Amino acid sequence: MNSSLSKILCIDDEPTHLALLSQVLAKERFDVTGVACAEEGLACCRANRYDAILTDYQMPSLNGIEFLISLKSLDDAPPVVILTGHGSEEIAVKAMKLGAVDYIVVKDEKKGYLKLLGVTLRQVIELHEARLASKKMIAEQAKLLSELQMALANVKRLSGLVPICSWCKKIQDDKGYWNQIEAYLQENLQMQFTHGICPECVEKFILNSITEKP
Repeated sequence: MNSSLSKILCIDDEPTHLALLSQVLAKERFDVTGVACAEEGLACCRANRYDAILTDYQMPSLNGIEFLISLKSLDDAPPVVILTGHGSEEIAVKAMKLGAVDYIVVKDEKKGYLKLLGVTLRQVIELHEARLASKKMIAEQAKLLSELQMALANVKRLSGLVPICSWCKKIQDDKGYWNQIEAYLQENLQMQFTHGICPECVEKFILNSITEKP
């Protein structure tokens, strides 16, 4: 996770509870933005990037599940944690299927859920970042594989008997033309050449010519 404060969007139509959530998360060292309805939350997500969203389930217009469905239309949507006081397993399962990473029963008398928020959000963010990193790695591997397949498709293989002149070492191509070996290999194997002198030729042609001078 990044060293900077993680940005959390809180959505709750009860002002007192929204203020409480914001206060608790601020103490847990999160950068918190609080809004009072799902529509406002969607607008914030369109304009800003958040590391995670914490939303109440029961809201007057869009509830937590309906908010999740609307959020799916946005690119790179952050992970969502739904808060509810109902404790319905059906709601929890439905929320998970729609992309909510966690589900917390709230509004218990002792407010024990408040102690879980910081740890839960950090786990949710780390899991989301790990999934994004894995997705990016898979995409990069697919790109490299595609580039390799294209490169292999461009390689021309030589097979069969290839006529070569015993004197000048030119090679005859399949059209009957005689070419320098460099040009022939460059055309058929997509190779580039640089010229030099091997040690045997240095000794045979250069050193011998020096020693033979009167």
